Amino acid sequence: MRRILLKGAIDPDPAPDDPDSKHDSCSAWGWPAPRVDAARGLLFLIADVSCADIDISKALKILVRDKSGPVRFNLASALPNLARTAPDLMWELIAVFIAKEKQFTVLDAVVHSLDWLWPKNADKVIAGLTTISSKAASAPADHAIHTTLAHAHLFQYLRTSRPESHEYIARLVERCGGKRESNALLAQLHTCRAGGWMTAGDAITENAQVEEMRRRTWRFLSDLLASAQAKLLELRSTWLKLQEEGKLDKAQVEKLRGEIDPLAHLVDAIAMQLYFASGAFADKGNKPEEKLTPQQLLRFWREAAPLLKALAQEPHPYTAYQLVQTLDHLLPCAPEEVFLLAVEAIQTSSTAGFQHESLAVDEVVHIVQRCLVDHREIFRGKTGTESECLVGLLDVLDLFVEAGWPQARQLTHRLEEIYR
Repeated sequence: MRRILLKGAIDPDPAPDDPDSKHDSCSAWGWPAPRVDAARGLLFLIADVSCADIDISKALKILVRDKSGPVRFNLASALPNLARTAPDLMWELIAVFIAKEKQFTVLDAVVHSLDWLWPKNADKVIAGLTTISSKAASAPADHAIHTTLAHAHLFQYLRTSRPESHEYIARLVERCGGKRESNALLAQLHTCRAGGWMTAGDAITENAQVEEMRRRTWRFLSDLLASAQAKLLELRSTWLKLQEEGKLDKAQVEKLRGEIDPLAHLVDAIAMQLYFASGAFADKGNKPEEKLTPQQLLRFWREAAPLLKALAQEPHPYTAYQLVQTLDHLLPCAPEEVFLLAVEAIQTSSTAGFQHESLAVDEVVHIVQRCLVDHREIFRGKTGTESECLVGLLDVLDLFVEAGWPQARQLTHRLEEIYR
């Protein structure tokens, strides 16, 4: 096997890249491709036999400078296989990639490999990522390398609070209105939720390290939401001002939409991840393994409440739809506060037509019915005062009755239940 791989390392296939090509994709190649097989096979061979002889080292040092992108891509992707048996050779190859590589797809593979090497090599990894980040500044805004760099830095920051990684993520958050930054950040939100970063721990047994990881996750989400909403508020104000002045022409509309849409997508994605992380989706019979315990649900409400309150200011109907579903699930945690937050979200989004959406009326009817059955005390004011929740309920019903929904009109006939 060793002889075959060494022979493959000098085979003419695959052909070198076209030097005039602007196509930066190295993840696909034709067959035969002996040098591609050698690039990966030699690394696995070293890992298996626990040694790197002179011939293998020499072949790898040639392959790292190969003129074919797929060869370099496959070599870069498998570099962590050398970490145990030939670490010095691995770092030598990484250094060549960082210094010489011009294809962003290959550098993206190097970042993936560096992300496996944090625990014992954090300083070297940071140095490598910093240099690659500088080179990636000229990569297209939609290139995957931006997402990979954001992932490597974000989850290192969440795990260890590494200052350099924190600074990198803070810069992305500050510039979240840009296409490159918004795409990179958007891709991290699912992992924050699916990886358990928002709900880590059992809410009973205290673990300082887990608590810190979860706290940093909530801080990241809060900072991102605040940054995105601040930029959205400014852009929406500009839109209204131009509209009032009669200066909102087609070019201005397209420009503002191009700036608003990525930010609105970020805000909506945060609302979506909160919905899933709360266990609301699992509680409907989907993925029961993701349901939260009562203690976890209460802790989730305490930690997520600032984000939920901020999201209640968003006028986008779909964001409000997800938020109302999440709040419906969180009602047992703080019935009065949660219901008032749902009312605020409904009223805010009514300016964008939330009350005319068929999906919206079902969710609103459900949360109102649930409150009438399980938490009707929140609608009873103290002696001589009117309940804030009752005022909010009547306002919401008025919105949906005026929109012509019979379900809302039927609810008005159940209001006497409040006083039973």
